[in-house]
Amino acid sequence: MNAGAEGEPAVARATLLSEISRIASTPAARIAAKVLVSAGLLLWLLRKAQMSETPMQLGGGDWGPILLVWAVQTALPFVQAERWRLIVATLGAQAPYRTAITNVYIGQFFNQVLPSSVGGDAVRVWKLTRFMPVQVALSSVALDRVVALLAVPIILIVGSGMLAHIVPAGPFRWALYAIMAAAGFGMILLLTADTIPLPRILLRTRLVDVLRSTPAAARKLFSNPARLVRAMLLSIVIHVGVGTSLWVLALNAGVDAPLAAFLLLAPIIAIVTTVPISVGGWGVREGAMVTALGLVHIQPAIALTVSIQFGLIMLVVGLPGGVLALFGPTAPPGGEPAG
Repeated sequence: MNAGAEGEPAVARATLLSEISRIASTPAARIAAKVLVSAGLLLWLLRKAQMSETPMQLGGGDWGPILLVWAVQTALPFVQAERWRLIVATLGAQAPYRTAITNVYIGQFFNQVLPSSVGGDAVRVWKLTRFMPVQVALSSVALDRVVALLAVPIILIVGSGMLAHIVPAGPFRWALYAIMAAAGFGMILLLTADTIPLPRILLRTRLVDVLRSTPAAARKLFSNPARLVRAMLLSIVIHVGVGTSLWVLALNAGVDAPLAAFLLLAPIIAIVTTVPISVGGWGVREGAMVTALGLVHIQPAIALTVSIQFGLIMLVVGLPGGVLALFGPTAPPGGEPAG
């Protein structure tokens, strides 16, 4: 056999691997992978729930608590809108409240329907660039997300006594310590990222210029203690609203668990849900919910029921954002789209 014939299988394998790599890097492949992650996690959790002592009861309980949770989650975007307006004002821009609530609701909708639980942030930035500089749009939305996440370690520190009682010593507790350490490191990195030396060719690009505007914007916010504290307090209100909503759904499912446990565990679940490996956080949120609520001895079937009910409520809450995205104004009242 000649050398050319011996090399043909190797060339064929290299060509096949190259084609697989090309296909896997396409947006369609990444979306398909996230769909598979969501579906796989949900199927695994459903099988786990079937082995619980208590069966799932998605349609069980009263409608009153479910409507109450819908009302609370419908109100929380108004709190987020005020937080975003504080951040925008710190960056030297102005945003009417109508613009802010419209933008937040649009983000809420796309966070539910895009193949990422943070995809709505990208849509928010795109919508905002129609009537404000792209640097302000990107920085304000990024800081809105950052302030929401930085409130989590604050809540965990305040409730550290109860958290130590709930979370047993082991990997899960170390994971919580890692979250708090990562938050501190992330804040330092955020505030100093634009000072990291980069090659001149990158510094000349428009994208890098826009991205480097966010650390400067963060320093403006952190150098204004009054606005920073107000933004953090609004973030805590949102986390408390989510934790209370989960607690109400758990009570409606027949679980008797302390509210404080849900207030501490809900922000952790929220952080895990932002990991962009699934569609709208589905599957990841349910896995985090089953794990976290298991710490307070809630059966997997009940935790899964609470998570799915909450996810469906959030889909309904986000629907106005879809309508606003299609038919809402393209510029704030009295304003002009950015050129």
